[in-house]
Amino acid sequence: ADRALDGANDTEAEQLMVIRDLEARHAANSAHREHRERLDEIASAMDVSLLHFGNAGNVSTDEDPQSMVVSLGSSFEALVEGQHATEASLRQLFLKHYSEGSEQLAELVQHQGRLNHTLSTVTELHADLKEAVAHLEQVHDSLESQTQQLRGFADSLSRRELPAEASSAPEA
Repeated sequence: ADRALDGANDTEAEQLMVIRDLEARHAANSAHREHRERLDEIASAMDVSLLHFGNAGNVSTDEDPQSMVVSLGSSFEALVEGQHATEASLRQLFLKHYSEGSEQLAELVQHQGRLNHTLSTVTELHADLKEAVAHLEQVHDSLESQTQQLRGFADSLSRRELPAEASSAPEA
């Protein structure tokens, strides 16, 4: 927007300044209106509370202060009873969730134990298999060496001349 001000002529610059000023006023008015609405909400909630108290049970506006104090005392007692009931309900809910969590933890610990046992078994099996592979490679190398030796022996035998037979072929 600042670049627009630099590059624009005076009329356009004045128009941009007016727009900025209007936007700032609108933002301030919106904030003020939202604040006033919140205050009105709080005030209306308090009016409802006071009206509720004024119309509660056997309390009338003509009664003396002593009866209002008694009424307030009973209201506080009801509030305390409600708070105790809520506390008991929350305690019961907590104990239920705690119990479920403890059971889940026990199951997870057992599962981890099984997984650890499986891991150790697999690790041992892997080590045994590595040992078996090494032994088989050694046997393979040995057999291959023996095969080469037998081929060499067979090759040397095949190059020798056959001994002359003492008797010639039988006559028939």
